[in-house]
Amino acid sequence: MQWTSTQQRRNQRQHLLRTLANLLSSGLSLTDSLSLLARSHGGTFATQILQFADAIQNGARIAEAATQADWPLTKGQRIALEQAERSGRLSDTMQLLADSDQRLARITEQAWGAARYPLAIGCLSLVIMAGLLIGIVPQFEALYARFQADLPLATQSLLVVSRLLSQWGGLLLILIATLWFGGHRIYRRSESLRLLWHRCLNRLPVIGALRIQLAGLAFSEG
Repeated sequence: MQWTSTQQRRNQRQHLLRTLANLLSSGLSLTDSLSLLARSHGGTFATQILQFADAIQNGARIAEAATQADWPLTKGQRIALEQAERSGRLSDTMQLLADSDQRLARITEQAWGAARYPLAIGCLSLVIMAGLLIGIVPQFEALYARFQADLPLATQSLLVVSRLLSQWGGLLLILIATLWFGGHRIYRRSESLRLLWHRCLNRLPVIGALRIQLAGLAFSEG
């Protein structure tokens, strides 16, 4: 089953964990809970649940079965489920993981909400700067050329950037867009890259402090 977005993956993960936790707490076995869950859903989702149940019946651990069925669980959640399976606290752990995942989603939304305004201001500043370099600076270049004046190094550098944007601006925009979409795909597939990105965000002056405070609040609530 293809998970089309991070939000959809998170919602599906929370639904799976909560539903299984409720079924297990009612006294059903894991395989019975999976069978009931598969019957209550249809299509590819039910097939995926049955694949998970088959892996469990064949002796696979929960983390291994989740990997084989391509369930949208994080690496940390798979490790927690594996430990819960050994300790016999599977239902409680699933409920805690679902609650923790929901709090993390709320924290992430709050962090990005605080970052939207400075990011919007930064993007607007870049657009205005690019407009000045493309539309205004070339007029000053013609004026300087008419007077044949010796320009400071900073002004010469500004004129070079203006010529580059005027001649190759479209190509640079395509290159940036290609790098952005390619990097985003790699980011979604690489957990180590996502961890590095979050570490970099935590080092930012305002956003990093807010992320750390919210994460600490969520930990204390859990």
